[in-house]
Amino acid sequence: MREAAGNPFLVEQLVRYVALQPPGGGMSLGDALDARLAQLPSGARTLLETLALAGQPLDATVARDVAGLTEDERQLVTLLQAERWLKTTSRGERLELYHDRIRRALLARIDPARMPVMHLSLATAMEARRTDDPETLYEHYLEAGQVARAQSCARQAAVKAARALAFERAALFYRRALALTPGGGADARSLYAQLGEALANAGQVRDAAEAYSDAAALSSASDALELRRLAAEQFLIGGRIQEGLDMLKSVLAAAGLGLPKTTGRAVVSLLWHRIWLRLRGLRFVERPADAIPSAQLARIDVCRTVAEGLGHLDTLRAADFQTRHLLLALRAGEPDRLARALALEGGFTAALGGRSRWYGRLLAEAEGLGRRIQSPHALGLRAVMAGMAAYFAGEFERARDATKQAEGLLLEHGVGVAWELVTARFYHTLSLYYLGEVEELTRCRAAFLKDAAERGNRFATLMFSTGPTNATWLFADDLAGARRALAEALAEWPERPFGSPHYMAMTARGRIELYAGTPQNGWEVIERSWPALRRTGLLRIQSVRIAGRQIRAACRIGASRATPAAAAPLLAAAERDARAIAGEGAPYSAPTAALVMAGVAARRGDQAAAARALRAAVTGFDACGMTLLLAVSSRRLGEVVGGDAGGTLVHQANLWMTGHGVLNPDRTTATLAPGFSD
Repeated sequence: MREAAGNPFLVEQLVRYVALQPPGGGMSLGDALDARLAQLPSGARTLLETLALAGQPLDATVARDVAGLTEDERQLVTLLQAERWLKTTSRGERLELYHDRIRRALLARIDPARMPVMHLSLATAMEARRTDDPETLYEHYLEAGQVARAQSCARQAAVKAARALAFERAALFYRRALALTPGGGADARSLYAQLGEALANAGQVRDAAEAYSDAAALSSASDALELRRLAAEQFLIGGRIQEGLDMLKSVLAAAGLGLPKTTGRAVVSLLWHRIWLRLRGLRFVERPADAIPSAQLARIDVCRTVAEGLGHLDTLRAADFQTRHLLLALRAGEPDRLARALALEGGFTAALGGRSRWYGRLLAEAEGLGRRIQSPHALGLRAVMAGMAAYFAGEFERARDATKQAEGLLLEHGVGVAWELVTARFYHTLSLYYLGEVEELTRCRAAFLKDAAERGNRFATLMFSTGPTNATWLFADDLAGARRALAEALAEWPERPFGSPHYMAMTARGRIELYAGTPQNGWEVIERSWPALRRTGLLRIQSVRIAGRQIRAACRIGASRATPAAAAPLLAAAERDARAIAGEGAPYSAPTAALVMAGVAARRGDQAAAARALRAAVTGFDACGMTLLLAVSSRRLGEVVGGDAGGTLVHQANLWMTGHGVLNPDRTTATLAPGFSD
């Protein structure tokens, strides 16, 4: 009876079977079903076998036709339904077996030699009824040994899934079609290209790059250029840097373009193209894509690939190609490409300290054009760039909200938006860090890393394991976890060329060493990395200058205690960092500088100066909504002023931190505000 698992039908079969057995006879559910099936008319058994082979609800007409039921035998359906062998769905139009245990018993009875013929009968009957189910047809033709027809159905299933935006399922069926396709032909090339597109749309950047590469290898020179561009794009945004750069160089050469050989040349080229952009303005004559030479469109797309692919790696060269991208898009006038180019230019301009009026106009033009042509991709990208611009302006609450909105737009409407999605999430996490939203930052880090791992995106894994996001392990008092996450992210990342990921790793390492109580190690790492950081041109970005100098100053202050002989020059250097930060003019630069100066003053034994600086930090961080740094500054102020008032400040700061996901307020305070007696 245990075999029936309480199912009334199966219990009934056992009871009927037992009633027919001599006393003491053994019984099993399989025996009971076999005995009951043997008592059914031949046509009924054939119908049930057909349903068992179908494995899912089947059109009633198809089922009867494949089973070969005559008009007189059609009442067998009613009999089988009454005896609970099968059930009907959709007003009796579809039939299915009553229980999967019945299906297994029936399949065991079918002669294997009959199965291919039955599968073929099912497939041909379904096609005769114009069944729009290529996935099922693929299965039946494959089991019937009809390879060509199975391949065709797999391809149809992939196309249907892609149209429904089910890109991972589309990729599955493109792969199944490829498995049935002879290599080296045009059909294989087309399938690899379609597989690459489906994978790119699903955000599976690593596999997309490889599929595009396979398609390019089977293509003519003219077709291969676009496929290599797509492969390079996916390699780069997925963190496969060397493969991406190697392929990108060949793409640039074929398009008559080239990367500036030095940072200095990149700066000159960027300035020249931006001057030309300001002189010519944003005028354009709109034209459809089919009215523009394909070579002209290809150059636009190549420039966009460089801008996005190198945007987080080599900012100045990326910015140069982005402005070229916009100039070419304006000349061509194709609206979808132009809307995206305008949005990207707005983001890059904000990153490099452009005037808000100019990048605001670029973003407004992008939004207007995107809305007019109803392009979800362009509007999603514009939303990402608006959030990015808010971040670079130091407006972290607006950046948090804008990047969250952008993520929602991309997830709901975006297709092929892996780079845009990672960018939105990256600036969202940065904003959360500065706002002190520790619990939400921790939640996002876990979710984003899981998604990055599932999609094979090395770059996203690195970005959400380093920089401020790495601090989430420290907030959880998991120093080993922070070190492990950083080491694992860097293990698959090339040491050269030095770029944004290395800068993010540098700041994470400094923070880790401060938390560990070994700030001199962090200072040494930063000192070794700083010349390479300067050569990249990343220090032209204000937020990089502020964050980089802050962590360098913090490590210098901490190291001054560990190396007393070098204390004076280290503190003087930290003070220079603070003054440079204060001169930036960003909303948060003054309190950031004040907190550094407080640590310098405390190390020098000037408690009055430390208190003044801490009060300035408290006021400034409060105005900026930077709650964690506000709590840390308040705690340090309480420690300096002492007494009941000071004790209250320390207690309130500790309560705030522990209530917002910071498990060890002592170590966190020592990390973010070193220089005091801990």
